[in-house]
Amino acid sequence: MATFQFNKLVRDGLEDMYVELNQTATYRTLSSEELATALKDKLIEEAQEIDVRDRKSVLGELADVLQVVEDIAKTYTISSAEIDTVKQEKFKKKGGFSKGLFVEKLTLTDNDEWNDYYRKSPDIFKELSE
Repeated sequence: MATFQFNKLVRDGLEDMYVELNQTATYRTLSSEELATALKDKLIEEAQEIDVRDRKSVLGELADVLQVVEDIAKTYTISSAEIDTVKQEKFKKKGGFSKGLFVEKLTLTDNDEWNDYYRKSPDIFKELSE
């Protein structure tokens, strides 16, 4: 008999599936705070599973990503209409991502207010020496 450590959020219907397959799973119900964190982790997991070379993979994983997004919204009682409104506002102000614009480096003047913002996340925005 093999036992595997999971420690991950799974779809609600898997509980019944495990029983049908004669598999035994150990569960616990997450607190609201734990669920919010687990959903964020699940969103990252599902996005990383997209194989951009395979349309079927993209379709399946996008469905999973959308499910996670809907569940995150539900956790915070955010409606799809609210999300759509903010999405449209952001699109109107900054556009989308379809052009493929990829910033490799960004140079700011010393007094630029954005310096502090980028320096707060050195794991994302590595400051290069001159």
